[in-house]
Amino acid sequence: SSTNWYHTGFFFVSINGQDATHFRVSDARVLEKGARGEFQMVWEHPDAAVGLRLIMLPGANHVMADLSWTPRSPGSVKSVALKALCYPSFFTSWHKRKGDRHCMTPRIDKREREPLTLEPAADAFLYYYDTVFDVARGEGEGPCAMLFTPEAVEKGSVGIGDYAVTTHLDLKPEAGRVRLAFYDFAGTKNADAEAYLKAQGAEDRAR
Repeated sequence: SSTNWYHTGFFFVSINGQDATHFRVSDARVLEKGARGEFQMVWEHPDAAVGLRLIMLPGANHVMADLSWTPRSPGSVKSVALKALCYPSFFTSWHKRKGDRHCMTPRIDKREREPLTLEPAADAFLYYYDTVFDVARGEGEGPCAMLFTPEAVEKGSVGIGDYAVTTHLDLKPEAGRVRLAFYDFAGTKNADAEAYLKAQGAEDRAR
């Protein structure tokens, strides 16, 4: 869909406070096509080589991402942060309409303007939806979701705005890698997407 994971840029990786995606791309290629799809990009940040590999398995409803960073020299990476931007189901403010944004994890459900501090081990999925713009009501394009492996995550939060929803993850520099998954539940009712994540989210993260 044109909403959800923002089509003009939704994935930002900062090394030592500088966005790696603003630096030169030294590699961008398809690694595999057919039953599986696999694509790779490498950015030449001054303090680290930053690689992103995207993989989609046969029949999957999500894209898996392997994000890695390799320091240029020992200790050159002091901080790593990831920002992911989505507009759940509908561009509310752009169309001058009011929605009701939410982010749900296995342990909590927060609505727009409420702060959400993540618990990396417990929050097996992040489910972004809007109760007004629900396919079941004939509104919106459907919700979206994100997973991340907790081992590399120091802390995280979700800023649930009434337009954009921004997820921040502070990663452990020494980890060198984190794995994620992104879902675009286009055409799916909120209840069906929620049921899928509650039944399969933890299993998808383990995979």
